[in-house]
Amino acid sequence: MAAALGIDAQAWPRLSPLLDGALDLPTAQRGPWIDALAAEFDDCKPALRRWLERDPSRPPCELLRTLPKLPDAGRHEPIADTHQAGDRIGPYRLRSRIGAGGMGVVWLAERADGLIARPVALKLPLRVRHAGADIALRMARERHILAALDHPNIARLYDVGLGDDGQPWLALEHVEGERIDRHCERRGLGRDARLRLFLQAADAVSHAHGRLVVHSDLKPSNILVSDAGQVRLLDFGIAALLGDGVDEPQGWSPLAGPALTPGYAAPEQWRGEPVGVASDVYSLGVLLHQLLSGVLPGRPTPAGTSQLALGRDLEALLGCALQPVPSQRYASVQALADDLRNHLAHRPVQARHGGAVYRAGRFVQRHGPAVAAAALALAALCGTALFSLLQWQAARVERAQALQVKDFVVATLQQANPYVSGSREASLPALLAEARTRLASWPQATPATRVELLNVIGWNEASMGRLDDAEAVSAQALREAAQGLPADHRQRLAAQVLGVVVKRLRGDFKGARAELVPTLAALRARRAEQPEDLVRALRNSSNIALHENEPDAALRDAREAVALSVAHYGERHHETLTSYSVLAMAALQAQRAPEALDVAQRAVALATTLFGVDTPHARTIEVRSTLARAQAAAGQLDAALVLMRRCLVDAQTLHGSSSFEAGIHHRTLARMWLQAGRPDQARPHADTALEILAERTGAASTLAADVRQLRGQVALSEAARPRQDVRQDVRVSDGHVAEAAAAVGAAPRLPAP
Repeated sequence: MAAALGIDAQAWPRLSPLLDGALDLPTAQRGPWIDALAAEFDDCKPALRRWLERDPSRPPCELLRTLPKLPDAGRHEPIADTHQAGDRIGPYRLRSRIGAGGMGVVWLAERADGLIARPVALKLPLRVRHAGADIALRMARERHILAALDHPNIARLYDVGLGDDGQPWLALEHVEGERIDRHCERRGLGRDARLRLFLQAADAVSHAHGRLVVHSDLKPSNILVSDAGQVRLLDFGIAALLGDGVDEPQGWSPLAGPALTPGYAAPEQWRGEPVGVASDVYSLGVLLHQLLSGVLPGRPTPAGTSQLALGRDLEALLGCALQPVPSQRYASVQALADDLRNHLAHRPVQARHGGAVYRAGRFVQRHGPAVAAAALALAALCGTALFSLLQWQAARVERAQALQVKDFVVATLQQANPYVSGSREASLPALLAEARTRLASWPQATPATRVELLNVIGWNEASMGRLDDAEAVSAQALREAAQGLPADHRQRLAAQVLGVVVKRLRGDFKGARAELVPTLAALRARRAEQPEDLVRALRNSSNIALHENEPDAALRDAREAVALSVAHYGERHHETLTSYSVLAMAALQAQRAPEALDVAQRAVALATTLFGVDTPHARTIEVRSTLARAQAAAGQLDAALVLMRRCLVDAQTLHGSSSFEAGIHHRTLARMWLQAGRPDQARPHADTALEILAERTGAASTLAADVRQLRGQVALSEAARPRQDVRQDVRVSDGHVAEAAAAVGAAPRLPAP
C-alpha cells in the first residue's frame, strides 16, 4: 500500500507539511494549489495527487497503515470507536463526540451517578498495542502527568479508570474554546495580541517543565482559546516524564506508535531520539511561526493567507527556537518567553546579539518621551543618560543572574532523564541533593545567583519536612548572603525569611521572632518590590504569635497577609489560599469560631476551584483539615471527625502512611476524639502520631514533645472515666496514671495546630 502511494520514510518529512496544507483547503481548491507549488516541489506533486485522490470510503485506521513507520513503532491493531451517545463507561454517560486524534477519541460526558453535576471530556483510546498493554501504559502516564500539573492554562484531570470491558478512560476538564490559530484568524488579531496568547501557552509549558514534564505534541489543536481570551493546554497523552512517574517496561519508548505530529515535531523526534525540553521549544517555535506568518516553517503560502510583518527581532527569536540542533535552541521555554516579553516591552532581545546601537534604539523605543524631553537641555540629557546607564547596568546584572539560574535548573533537571544520566529517574529529594552538589562546584555563579538557588532548595526541603537538610541549606544561604550581598538585597531578605521558617519548624520560636522583626521591617519598606516574601513573613509572624498566645497580633498579621495576597496574586491563587488557611487558624486561636469557620469554608471552596474535587491535592487536604478544626471549635464534632478522617486517608494516599503529613493528621484526630470524650479512640492516633513525628522531626523536637503531652492527656482521661464506661480490654494502672501526669507536666504547651 505504501509503495502504491509512492511514500517512503525519506520523502515523508518534505511531503507531510504539503499534505497538511492541501487537506486544510476545500476539495475543489486542492488541485490548483498543488499546480501552483514552486518547482522545488515537483517531485512531491504526483504523490500528493495520488494521496488526495484516494477512496474517501476507506477508514482512517486503514490509511494510517500506509504511512512510514517510526523507529521501533511495533505492531498495532486498529479498532473503531463503536460507542454511541447514551453509552455508559465507568461512572460516566456519553453525550456527544467532541473529536478524535491518533491516540484516542474524546466524548463530552457527564456523571451517570449524579454525584457531581459537571460536563467532562472523556478520553478513550482508538488504537491498542499487544492486547492493550501499550495504550494502558500511555493512559496511566497521562493520568500521573496531569495530576501533577496545577496551572490556570492547563486543563485539569478529574478522574481515571477502566470500563467494564477493560476500556481505559480519563475524565478531563471540558474546555469551551477554539484552536489558537483559528481564534487569531477569526478575530483578526494583531501581532502583539497573538504574542500575548502565545505567552499564555508558553507559561503553561514552562510550568509543566518545572514539574519535570515535557508535552512533546504541541500544536494548535492542543491549545484552545476561550471567548474571554484564556488559553488552555490539552493532551499530555504522549508527554515524556523526566522525573518520578509510572514504571516503564524495559525497552519502552515515548515515541512508540504514532506519537508525533508531522510539521510540529522536532528533528530529534523524527530520528526517534528521546524528547526533552528542547523538543517543546522547537514545537513552540513552529506554532509561533504559524501564528505570525499563517504557515508552518518552510511551507509555501497559499493565496489569500494573511501574514504579519515579523521584523528582525522576531526573525532572530524564531531562528533560535527552530535550530535543528537542540543545544543551539533556547535553553528553556522560559527563556523563549522572556525574549518575547523583551520584544513586547521594546527591550533588547537576547537572540539578536545586538550591539550598542541596537540596544540604544530599543531604549529610545521604550523611553521616547523621556529622551525627547531630555534632549531639550544638555544638562538634563547628561543626567538622564547617566541614570539610564546605571539602570541598564543593573538590568544587565539581573538578566545575567536570571539566565544563570535558568541554566542551572535546566542542567539539573536533565540529570533526571535516564537517557542523559544513564540511571533511573530521580525523585525530588535526589534532585535537590544533585542541585546542592552541582552548586558546590559552580564557581562562576554570582553571589546573588547562589543565594537564590539555595533559597529554592531550602524551601523545598522544608516543605517536605526534611528539617536537617533545610537547616543546613538555610545556614549556607544566610552565610553567603552576609558575605556577598547588601543588607537590603532581595535574595538576602528572602534567605532571612527562610531562616525564620526553619527556626519556627524546629520549635525555636524566640530565635525565629528575633530574626523576623528586622526582616519584616525591611520587607515593609520594599512592599512594592518584594511582595511575595512579605506575604511569607507575615504568615510566619502570625504563626509565631499563635505559639506565643498573642491571638490579636496573629489575627492582625494574618489579615494583612490575606489582603496583600489578594492584591498581588489575585483571588484565585494558591498563595492566597495559604494565607486564608493561616487566617482561619488565627481566628481559631482567638476563639472566633464563626470567623474561622467562614474563612475555612472559603479556603476549601477556593482549593476545589484550583485543584478539582476528585484528585487528592496537598493544599486541598491542608485546608480541609483546617475546616475540620473550625467545625470542632464550633461544636460540630461529628462533621469534623468525618472530614478529618477523609483528610488522613487522602494524606496517606498522596504522601504515604508514614509521612510527616499523615503524622500531623493522626495528632489532630487524637485531639478531636479526646474532645469527644473517647480516649479509647484517641490513643491509637496519638501513638501513631508520636512514632511518625519523632522519626521525621527528631525525638527531642517540639512536635514530638507536644504529642507526648497529648498521650499523657489521653491516659489521664482514660483513668478518670468511670469503670463501667471503659472498654473491657482497657486496663489503667496507678503507674500508668503517674506516667501520664508526668508527661503532661513535662511537655511544653503548644497552640492547637
